[in-house]
Amino acid sequence: MGTLFFVLLLFAALTPTIAGFEPLVAWLQERRGVSRARAVGIAVSAAWLLGIGGVLSFSRWSGWHPLGWLPTFENRTLFDVMDFVPPNVLLPVGALATSVFAGWRLSRTILDGELSCLNNRIGGRLC
Repeated sequence: MGTLFFVLLLFAALTPTIAGFEPLVAWLQERRGVSRARAVGIAVSAAWLLGIGGVLSFSRWSGWHPLGWLPTFENRTLFDVMDFVPPNVLLPVGALATSVFAGWRLSRTILDGELSCLNNRIGGRLC
């Protein structure tokens, strides 16, 4: 049972990882004309390098502070930067950009359609 649990845990971890790589792979294929196999290799290599950088920030790179010139980041290692920036910078900026896009760039008919669909789902009906 223990082996089965960990095999299923492996699959549970791999499926969202594959889904997370898909936008980058699709972008490399469509915009750069890279084959799928090569695009996957590039995406996995980039993720591996970032991961190794995070691991090394606990040992060999513990004295390196990549954004040390900024007061908020003066004592933060690469791992600390990777831990701080996405939830505290990228998510709020992404939410603001989405709001600005929806408010100023989308047509009124698209917004009305999406919001009525949302209201129907809340009320228990499908769109």
